[in-house]
Amino acid sequence: MPATLTKCSNMKWLTRFASSQKNIDCVAKWFGGAIVLLGVVLVLVILVPRIFR
Repeated sequence: MPATLTKCSNMKWLTRFASSQKNIDCVAKWFGGAIVLLGVVLVLVILVPRIFR
C-alpha cells in the first residue's frame, strides 16, 4: 500500500473524528485525567519520602 494512500485515509479518519465535538471532549477528558494522575503520582513520589524522613 503506498504511503500517500495510508496518509490520505488517516487524514480522512482524523477529519471525520474531529468533526464531532463529543469525540474531542472525550479525548480531552481522557488526556486531562491521565495528566492529573501522572501529577498525583509524581507528587507522592517526591513529597512522601521528604515528609517521612
